[in-house]
Amino acid sequence: MDRYTVGLICAGGSGAPLLRRLLDAPFVDVVGVADFDEGSPGIEMAREAKVPVVDHFLDLVEHGSGIDILIDVSGSQKVGDEVRRFLHFCGNTHTVFVHERVALLIMSLCAGSRTQAPLENMTRY
Repeated sequence: MDRYTVGLICAGGSGAPLLRRLLDAPFVDVVGVADFDEGSPGIEMAREAKVPVVDHFLDLVEHGSGIDILIDVSGSQKVGDEVRRFLHFCGNTHTVFVHERVALLIMSLCAGSRTQAPLENMTRY
């Protein structure tokens, strides 16, 4: 695998900085961003990079095995539960689902200090 295909759920306070890093990585193809808030900081960034934007996370999950890694930084347990249920229902054993805690750990490692999720993310979905 030369490149990773990645989808991102939530382009707000935690999602936008992560999206910037993903877009800058030469070994990553961001194949979609899901956020119901058109005003999220990452939405404009995604559009400028010509990354498809959808307003519901399941629209992104429907890409199926076309996504290697699906990162959820919504902070919503409901979103994570629905994504896992949908992947299981579709028999998608290819896509790796990464929830917010793992994403924040990775972002913290990159930053050299602990990164916190903004409180606004906790109720986005």
